[in-house]
Amino acid sequence: MSKDSFYKLCKKAFPRPDSYLAVVTTVMAGATIFFFSQVFVVIAVTIVFAIVGKSQEDLERLFVSPDSYVPKALMLALIMSIMVYMIFRALNIWDRVETKLKRLENGNKSKKLNKKHKYSYKDGLKFLRMDKSLGLVDVMEVFAAYGVYVVSLIVAVFVVSATGTVDVNQAQDLGVNPPLGVAGVVSVFVMFVVLPPIGEEILFRGFVFGKIAKHSNIITAYVLTSLLFGAAHLEFSNLNWVAAIDTLIFSVFLIAISRRHASLYSAMMLHAIKNSVAFVLFLLG
Repeated sequence: MSKDSFYKLCKKAFPRPDSYLAVVTTVMAGATIFFFSQVFVVIAVTIVFAIVGKSQEDLERLFVSPDSYVPKALMLALIMSIMVYMIFRALNIWDRVETKLKRLENGNKSKKLNKKHKYSYKDGLKFLRMDKSLGLVDVMEVFAAYGVYVVSLIVAVFVVSATGTVDVNQAQDLGVNPPLGVAGVVSVFVMFVVLPPIGEEILFRGFVFGKIAKHSNIITAYVLTSLLFGAAHLEFSNLNWVAAIDTLIFSVFLIAISRRHASLYSAMMLHAIKNSVAFVLFLLG
């Protein structure tokens, strides 16, 4: 690739002087929110256990054991709650910074910008595209998108398998054993089908994609959001590349369907469908 071609590509990816900084900030903020919420909850629970006199073995037995369902579901709910809270706080802070920068650029002469502006919860919902419900046709299109995704994944796995560079048979570490009791089944259902589609879609397809697309172009937003989503599911303890490739491809469909319907609920629904299938297969062993 020539220097001119490279510069043109960069110009398309970052069309404005502030684009690069905004995109890098978004990616760093998204990764920080995703990982910090998990680390924070683990540290907080560890401190609470130490205060009440519980040992490290008690902590591991309650939250690390593959047969611990309800505690893990509660911990994941806490993680997702903190994640969503941090997203809305980040949107609030971002809006205040952008407003101040616009005032400086206009020399504080704009009456509209000088008016006191308060970022509301509704503003956050609107930016995340969570202010529009789905119709029947939208729901049918979400199911159709899942079918196309499955076909695309099969083709991708076949191609990757042919190269021999990735072990396509590597199992994903879900952290739990197939449950037997009602409480276990409900807890795992919440962990698989309910919480991740809500929290992860708000973070990745809502916050990260929305901010990158605002300051860059759609292709850059697609690529960076999907790469970040795939990296988040890489399972760094055993580097599950198949899971990362799967989530990267899936992210493209999640973005496409949410943009088509101008609603993040489409992505949440598609995500829930995929995880529901995985949940059933998991129960069947």
